[in-house]
Amino acid sequence: MNKSDSRRLLSAAFVAVAGASLLSGCGSSELFNKYFDQSLKLLKSQSYDQAENNLLLAEKQAITDGLTEIYNYRYFHHQLEREVKRAKRHWYKVSLIMIDVDHFKHYNDKNGHPAGDDVLRRIAEILKNTTRTSDVVARYGGEEFIVILPETPSSAAVKLAEKIRTIVEDEKFLHGSSQPLGKVTISLGIATFPEDSQSPEELIQKADEQLYLAKSLGRNRVSFKT
Repeated sequence: MNKSDSRRLLSAAFVAVAGASLLSGCGSSELFNKYFDQSLKLLKSQSYDQAENNLLLAEKQAITDGLTEIYNYRYFHHQLEREVKRAKRHWYKVSLIMIDVDHFKHYNDKNGHPAGDDVLRRIAEILKNTTRTSDVVARYGGEEFIVILPETPSSAAVKLAEKIRTIVEDEKFLHGSSQPLGKVTISLGIATFPEDSQSPEELIQKADEQLYLAKSLGRNRVSFKT
């Protein structure tokens, strides 16, 4: 590894480790230094290409949900704050879709957790395939997903949410017929900045309230403020 490569690699290591530390909540200088020292020791034993690939992999793993391979909870929060700030600066709308798999505990209890994991992975794929590259698709936790839609008014978010709901409903999931609704379905709640909220936290709260309403009205539906 020549001098130029070493400098580039050192810079890449710093950026990757700093990003991973921030997004994983590892914010203390002690933990950062320990992680950085360990990374440099590993890098010294590798070629430039090997080390660069490993850094990219570590950076990706820090922001990705291990099961579904979409963005994780921490990255979602980081991006939502960023998008709301941008929306305030440029006077545009940001919509949020919160999604919950209906009767997922029933599915897991009846068919086993590996089958439930397959359902979550397939729904994550549907979300990725149905949204734009500028959108942020993340696993919010358990059987919940969340989608950030930059520069998107409520009307467009509703259309997208209904499209996602229909695709999931029509999907032939294994053991889907054993579900209380006769198929695997999802409920979706929508909120939009700035008409529904003035902060990222409030936007999440409003989307969650609409999701709760969708579930209380019978599930397998989209709910939004009219």
